[in-house]
Amino acid sequence: MDTSLILVSFCLSFPILILAQKLFLKYNFIDKIISRSSHNSIATRSGGISIFITIFFLSIYYYLNGRTL
Repeated sequence: MDTSLILVSFCLSFPILILAQKLFLKYNFIDKIISRSSHNSIATRSGGISIFITIFFLSIYYYLNGRTL
């Protein structure tokens, strides 16, 4: 596995995660805490969107450069 790919993935996904959390909290897209809930504090409904966006951007980059993993 290419260590630069891991580093770029982390450096790309972390800011996207922070931005997504702020946007979801700003627009009140949060999961309501009920008796069956698995969490005890506020949780956004982001559903791993930062991981999806990171993989999407990296896939586009590698596709346009003609590289395969």
